[in-house]
Amino acid sequence: MARIRSVKPEFFRHEVLQDLEGSHGALHPMLVFAGLWTQCDKQGVFPWKPRQLHLDILPFLDFDLAETLNLLESAGELVHFEANGKQYGHIPTFEDHQRVSGDESKLPARYPSPPPEKPQSTTSEAPDTSKRSRNEAEKKQERSGEEAGTKQERSTDEAPSRPGKGVKERSIGKEFARDAQFENQKAEPKPGTYPRLVFEAWSELGQAAIQSPSELHFLNSVWGPISPHLKGVHSDDVLAAVSNFGKIINGPPGKYYWTGKTAPIAFFEKHLSRFIPENFNPDDFLKREFAKGAMPREERPPLPVVGSGDPEYNEQVQAMLKRTYEEIDTREAERARA
Repeated sequence: MARIRSVKPEFFRHEVLQDLEGSHGALHPMLVFAGLWTQCDKQGVFPWKPRQLHLDILPFLDFDLAETLNLLESAGELVHFEANGKQYGHIPTFEDHQRVSGDESKLPARYPSPPPEKPQSTTSEAPDTSKRSRNEAEKKQERSGEEAGTKQERSTDEAPSRPGKGVKERSIGKEFARDAQFENQKAEPKPGTYPRLVFEAWSELGQAAIQSPSELHFLNSVWGPISPHLKGVHSDDVLAAVSNFGKIINGPPGKYYWTGKTAPIAFFEKHLSRFIPENFNPDDFLKREFAKGAMPREERPPLPVVGSGDPEYNEQVQAMLKRTYEEIDTREAERARA
């Protein structure tokens, strides 16, 4: 059951989400992130069911909400976990965005608790409880300031730094300190996510294709433009199409016809459908001398001599046949280039 949630003004200054919105606008990451609040219990946990979530979050917009969830997870805004054989998601900053009150705060949580966060340090030292208590006190102070309708401004020089991150607290909320953590590593994909699998498959093509300089460049500059062209195509078919493309451009030298190096955006926009398994046929890309039944131009038999007693008529027929051969050659060349 969806719940009424609030939106703080600081949400519209969230740098990580705005970066994702700018590079992946077709996936609507900011609106989906806000919509997930309404699906969470008081812990910030929600069922990881993209198809059902789409019924309550932007149901009239045509996009893949599963990709949006994966994008938010890769950016560190969501945590995907399993409990009791079911899939759930958790918003680590839920308490920064929402204040649970009333009956909901008194009732037990509707969904299983998320896994504990990984410790910041691997040393055997005892946790710094004094720093934790200071952070909790600051959090209570912020909430009391909101209820009184006052704003509390603190200098970033006085704010305690997070251990291991080298990022100072900002006065506008804890989530914006997390933003600074990602300033130099925008939405880095985690192993196994769909964008990373596509990136790795394309990287295997080597220098025969135009490559992105890094995973981050692929995610932030390439994934957004190609995502609309992947809708309706199974992920296995997409990865197989890239592999099939590699068979052509990395095939035996001179055997297959493919001009120039192709960039990933151009491939997925123009050529994806030709390389998915149900449509792909390597023989369609064979050069003429390798095609089945093809005969090199120099081995073609001479044009037939028409058995007419009129030499002028015979020349016209031979000219017509010659033009026909040339038209066939032109069409084959265009088909190979397409």
